[in-house]
Amino acid sequence: MKKLILVIFPVIMVLFLTACGAKTAITPQEFQSAMEQMGYQFVDISAQYEAGITAYLAIKSDSSYQIEYYQVASVDSAAQAFAVNRADFETMQGGSSAYVESSGENYAKYALTANDTYYYVSYIDNTMVYATAPSSAKDEVKAAFDAIGY
Repeated sequence: MKKLILVIFPVIMVLFLTACGAKTAITPQEFQSAMEQMGYQFVDISAQYEAGITAYLAIKSDSSYQIEYYQVASVDSAAQAFAVNRADFETMQGGSSAYVESSGENYAKYALTANDTYYYVSYIDNTMVYATAPSSAKDEVKAAFDAIGY
């Protein structure tokens, strides 16, 4: 019986994590509003990118990290940016690292804690959010992403 549970439980967890439905992307205005409510300053950096890309930073004056938000032309562009960032994060893995990932119909997220740093990237439809923060700020960063649904 124990062997059966040990085999079935991981299968059920994999199905649960991958069979999640769709999520709703937030607009740049919703990102700005949510971040400001959490005490972040909002900075528009869209001019640094090619036309069609909206990019914003959320920064707290007393922190050593920023949360980035991107709205791009297509779902494929967001998924590709997610994959590139995820691959970059995966190179940071070491002996004492831990990661969490999930995906669904129109989204994916990946979080890694390694080398005293917390890495997070997620996309929903044609939007992507990203952060690299000290491990000490992990809970705060996670709370911000939870608040915006990413």
